[in-house]
Amino acid sequence: MIKKTIALVALAVMILTSAPTSIAAPQSHITREELIEKIVLAVGETEADATACTLDKIDRHWRFVYFRDIKPTDKLAPYVCLGYEKGLLLNYSKKLKPSKTVTIKEAGKALLKALHQKNAVKSFNPQWDGSEVVTALNNAGFDSDLFIGYSHDKITESELDMLLDSTPEIKLPEPPKKPRIPSQYRKGSPDYQKYKPEKKSNTPTKPDRRLVTDNHPDHLPHGSSHTLTNAEMEAKAERERNNPPAPPAPTPAPTPTPTPTPTPTPTPTPSYTFSPKLPDANTRSMWVWGAWASLKNNPAKQQNFINFLKAPHGNPAYRINRILLSRAGSLDFNNPADVSAMQSFLKLAHANGITVEHLTGDSAWARTSEKYKATDRCHDVVHFNDSTADTTDDFDGIHFDIEPHTLPEWRQNTNQGTDAYNDELQTNMVEIAQGCKEHILNHKQQLSLAWDIPSDWHNYVPDVWIPFTASNSPLDYISIMNYFDSADRFVNGWSATTGGVKNNLNASNGMPLMFGAEISDVTGLDNPSVSFFEEGYLEMEKAFQLAKSQYGSHPSFKGLTVHYYNTYKNAIP
Repeated sequence: MIKKTIALVALAVMILTSAPTSIAAPQSHITREELIEKIVLAVGETEADATACTLDKIDRHWRFVYFRDIKPTDKLAPYVCLGYEKGLLLNYSKKLKPSKTVTIKEAGKALLKALHQKNAVKSFNPQWDGSEVVTALNNAGFDSDLFIGYSHDKITESELDMLLDSTPEIKLPEPPKKPRIPSQYRKGSPDYQKYKPEKKSNTPTKPDRRLVTDNHPDHLPHGSSHTLTNAEMEAKAERERNNPPAPPAPTPAPTPTPTPTPTPTPTPTPSYTFSPKLPDANTRSMWVWGAWASLKNNPAKQQNFINFLKAPHGNPAYRINRILLSRAGSLDFNNPADVSAMQSFLKLAHANGITVEHLTGDSAWARTSEKYKATDRCHDVVHFNDSTADTTDDFDGIHFDIEPHTLPEWRQNTNQGTDAYNDELQTNMVEIAQGCKEHILNHKQQLSLAWDIPSDWHNYVPDVWIPFTASNSPLDYISIMNYFDSADRFVNGWSATTGGVKNNLNASNGMPLMFGAEISDVTGLDNPSVSFFEEGYLEMEKAFQLAKSQYGSHPSFKGLTVHYYNTYKNAIP
């Protein structure tokens, strides 16, 4: 892909230095969303690429996945989408603040990240004057005369355009790829500590040669064709007569075999029965995205969170007794401090009667090249539970939210299956679930395994629905994303055969099902009827009550769940 590398480098250093400017200051300062647009276009992406990103991701929970103050209908939302997917954005937390003007330091960090200058980004600090970057670029063969000083605090659009338009395009090399570790050696596996990658040596292998210690014919190198003369043969015989070979060493007497000591009878290993904490008809669950970052190491916030679960909106009848908790990037399974913080919270939740599943997933994990990420996360959770003998600090389940229907290839590669969707993605989903369940059982864990499924898959995606609901399914239950904004639709779906509580239970084949309602702000989507955001949580409760009154006794009905904590907490009545 063609990259405007020199322009980005020049601008990165320009905005980090403080010498007087040689460019007249224009009127318009560039904003965050405008900078993202410029970066996305500068690294070779196009307007069509950005638009395609928005269309591909429109079904995702936009305001959670991207930013709460950006809607998919905003003018520059496509560039925000593509910048996020390509890893070009800084960590802007939950809000982008798109109209905020860009400071020198912020833009410099963003541009260095776009250039894959990872070490420079990590070492970035407010006192940086850019000299370290100039040195590194000079060493790489760049001309320091390209770096223009900059004195004012904000970056302007015309200054950025001037540099980009006047700079030739060259190819930006891809960052080096890390070697892929074989699956049997990945983190959390029994053989994790045994993995030692092969090291290639550049030292040429020396030929095997016999050492010649003197010039005597007996010591000639192996393979020599030298023939001994009569005199040499007589001399050799004389040496052998004067130096006869030593007699062989006497064979030692055999050591008597000791009487074997009886092997003690081993203590029997306690039997293992898989019996996870599964939901029932009275379960009320809730997805919790993004909250752990603020809850971690904050006892007061954790207690407020527990209090909300006990009586959402002040009503104990709405009590949440099961949560699907995302780590939100704030739980590093290899960081003892992070692990300890999560273990403390799990003890608190369990002490208050709350079951906690580890919520994780990404649509791309269904791809063959990325499904190992789902396997690694499964191993992470199992290893987390294995790290202590105490079970009160364990996760109670692994909950995958992997939605391949949001990928652009979802309607491709459909020749082998029975439905109109990607056979490879569907096969990978089943293999991920099977592998994770096998790992759970091998480690004798009591972790439930669940998956989020759209409400119409029972009718349209049999290549996943059938193995997921079969008698030998690796899943313990399925969460149906039953997203409608009326009680009638929530229960009956949008037709006599598709969606809703009734139709999914009819197709469940005995698989336990939970039914989730959406209450997030989706007003920017084409179909806001998927959420109770505008109707309020009281209308959602009517749907819950109707579903439970009509189908609460069905053997596959295993409770209700809300998507998700932040929006439910702030929902209107």
